[in-house]
Amino acid sequence: MGKSISKLVNDSTDRECKEALRFLRTAVLSKLKSFEQELLNPPSNNHTVPIGTIVDKMQDIHVNASKSGDALSNEINKTLDSLFSGDTAAALKIGVSATVKAFIGATEIGESTHRDYHIYVQDNALIRLDILLYRFNFSSENILRGVHSVNGYLFYKSIINHSEVSRDVMVYEITRFVRNYMKATAFTKSSKLDEEEVNNEVAQYLERLHSLYRVFENYDNDSGSSQILKWKRK
Repeated sequence: MGKSISKLVNDSTDRECKEALRFLRTAVLSKLKSFEQELLNPPSNNHTVPIGTIVDKMQDIHVNASKSGDALSNEINKTLDSLFSGDTAAALKIGVSATVKAFIGATEIGESTHRDYHIYVQDNALIRLDILLYRFNFSSENILRGVHSVNGYLFYKSIINHSEVSRDVMVYEITRFVRNYMKATAFTKSSKLDEEEVNNEVAQYLERLHSLYRVFENYDNDSGSSQILKWKRK
């Protein structure tokens, strides 16, 4: 089962084990901190959608005694539940959860990392979720008393400033978001993905966002402030 390394450090009464766990915690924290610095200070030639106002950050380090990693992936899924809300975001979470489970369950010995980001619409805002997964699989559980692997994760959730994103990139990211969550929904319903349905859904999201942004642009006009109430999804 996956257990928080901080809790194990605090609970351990074995001096050598406690020192080994502290060393592992420091090493993995260094990896997560390095990723965080790269995320917050991107290179000048970075072409991804810029990270926006950070609204949530979650990280932890776990030791795992099971080769399957199922227990640990279930624990991380609880964290993901707090980052995704709404039907579409919940569907998108299915894909992210599958990635987490596959990564944690991999059996390659040594160090591995997985980095990715997702753009999605939640609560009438464009959200960017950055993900770092870290894993170190030991060659033997005897190296650290029954520990099969050490896993760390870092999730950064931010609200994108749409004025910093070109229209072409906006259309691309919304399409990518819609296709991903519709794939997850189609998978659960055992049906094929219809590209026309994807395009129609994209158009609705763009119309919705444009309507919302226009409210603020015309905030001083009484007619503009009521537009937010008129939009309905088909």
